[in-house]
Amino acid sequence: MVVFDNVVKTFPASWWGQTKRKDVLKGVSFEAKPGEIMGLLGANGAGKTTAFRILAGLERWDSGDVIVNGCSVQSDPQWVRQNVGILLEKHGFHKMSGRLVLEQTGLCMGFDLKQARLRTQELIDQLDMADFVDHTADKYSRGQLGRLGIARMMVDPAPVLIFDEPTVGLDFASADRVRKYIRSCASQGHTVLLATHLLSDIKTLCDHVVGLEHGVVASPETVTQWLRSQEEVAS
Repeated sequence: MVVFDNVVKTFPASWWGQTKRKDVLKGVSFEAKPGEIMGLLGANGAGKTTAFRILAGLERWDSGDVIVNGCSVQSDPQWVRQNVGILLEKHGFHKMSGRLVLEQTGLCMGFDLKQARLRTQELIDQLDMADFVDHTADKYSRGQLGRLGIARMMVDPAPVLIFDEPTVGLDFASADRVRKYIRSCASQGHTVLLATHLLSDIKTLCDHVVGLEHGVVASPETVTQWLRSQEEVAS
């Protein structure tokens, strides 16, 4: 279970190259339960990625608390990093091959070399990555990077999983595989948080949604209006 309790995050002016500080999260509270997929909705700059980075122990915050399965992110960030898997839109794989990324991920998670290679091949087959997995990741398309990011999370899924725009840039077949994987994670009892702008992902994946608007939790009416506008765009 994930609990955000009145979380505040402010970036100094120098971070944004502006004359004023940036209040990204202004007392955000929400809960995500095991076995469910919670959608975090909002426009670009609403604070979704910042909230995810805080949850994964990658970003400090100013006040409030964040709890993962009963443990405070602030009191034990190392434990949280081991129990939260995160897929951000920017993956940062650089010049490693996809195969090496997956094998090293398995080794870091305690697999022996044989197990890591076996699991890597299973994921390559499952996500149809054979055509590019042995090339260096700096040559991948956006869709290929997306598949590699998903595969890395699938090596040994953490109890809490965060997906930031997981199907962006994927072809239909790959996106469908990713959606099925995300749903299977929830069905196995993982707590899943998802940020997406795609109405199809919201409809097919999310059990409930929370909206962010200018750093605060949006009203249910605002979320309803946003979803309605997305339906109009899709139609």
